[in-house]
Amino acid sequence: MWLGPWRGGTKGKLLTFWRRSMFHLRRAFSWDLRSIVVEPAEQARLSSEGTAEPALQRYLTWRRSVLLVLCVPVCLLALLDTLDNLADEDVEYNGLGMAWLALIILASYAMPLAAILALRVWSRLKKSSRRVAWGWTISFLVPLLLLAVPFHWLIRLNVENAAAEPVVRRLTSVYVGLTFFGILLIVLPVILLSITFGVQRACLRLKTLLPESSVPGLFLAASAPVVPFFVLPFFVLLLQIATSPLLIGGMALLVVSPILYLVGAKKMARPFLENDDFRYLHRLQWITKSTFWAGIACLILYAFSKSIPIPNILLGEPDEGFRDMTLLGFTEATSLYRPWNWTILRWFVVEMLGRSLFTMVVVSDLLVRINAFLWIAQRQTAMSGRAESYDQLMSHLDRTL
Repeated sequence: MWLGPWRGGTKGKLLTFWRRSMFHLRRAFSWDLRSIVVEPAEQARLSSEGTAEPALQRYLTWRRSVLLVLCVPVCLLALLDTLDNLADEDVEYNGLGMAWLALIILASYAMPLAAILALRVWSRLKKSSRRVAWGWTISFLVPLLLLAVPFHWLIRLNVENAAAEPVVRRLTSVYVGLTFFGILLIVLPVILLSITFGVQRACLRLKTLLPESSVPGLFLAASAPVVPFFVLPFFVLLLQIATSPLLIGGMALLVVSPILYLVGAKKMARPFLENDDFRYLHRLQWITKSTFWAGIACLILYAFSKSIPIPNILLGEPDEGFRDMTLLGFTEATSLYRPWNWTILRWFVVEMLGRSLFTMVVVSDLLVRINAFLWIAQRQTAMSGRAESYDQLMSHLDRTL
């Protein structure tokens, strides 16, 4: 069993399941891969397949726990995407449209299928990492490519006047194009942020597994500006139209939080040889996370406190006029959304968690492969006749920069 052996009756099985689930959750979200516990059964399986290196065993077992945990959100996302795509009964698809819809639905199952298949061979890194990489590529790229297909190719239009059909098709394409654009405004930020968080998590954890390597620190520094550059246009806009310190302060904290990784990039790129280095890494993560969640808390408080006039006609009421409503609240009469609203939970909790964990596994495998390649290349340079001159050049650059 993936979660471990079952023992006892129903109560005993539930207790065992709970304990095993908590064990894998703690291991999956551990920030220090040096502290990963490899169970005897896992160690025996890895040793029997030729993986006796303790650090690699810790990495593979941590990776196994992450795959187990992310199976829940990505399976839920695939089911929700299927229900959403099948719920639109107003659109009559033609043959090409049915194939297009089928591809959209199947692409949403790429991540859960890849995670399950990768779990079956979790102890064989090469085979498991390929399955995860294919699942990530299909789930992220295929839906974006399918959105580029002109929608009027996919549907049947019941137009009585044949001469008016081209006009109707054009208007339909414009309407659907604007709808897709609105969807992308929601989907792309979630995808971008989940990828960024996944890359940062992978870099931070790989630095504890491979403390002598510079690769995780370099990738962490490269990913740090992504969120600020994404948030900055919205931040500038809010500075012009908003006066709330909660809103401006929250956006400012979100912009600043990833920059802290960039400030510590030089330290992160150097080898970690002392325990003080790991304490620095822990403090850096704690400060960055605290800054990020403080920004989120400010934005949530703003959403609870700021009232916006909403036309009554948009609320389904016949009379004219406006009603002041907050973005978030606890009653339907006074707020647009409640904290337990499934749309919010789906896009900002389930979607972010599932995609970021999946990205973390993909990027971790990539960093391990890149690190091995660079180390072999550096050894070849060190054993060549040009090692001394190259060492002098790099030492001079280090002093200069």
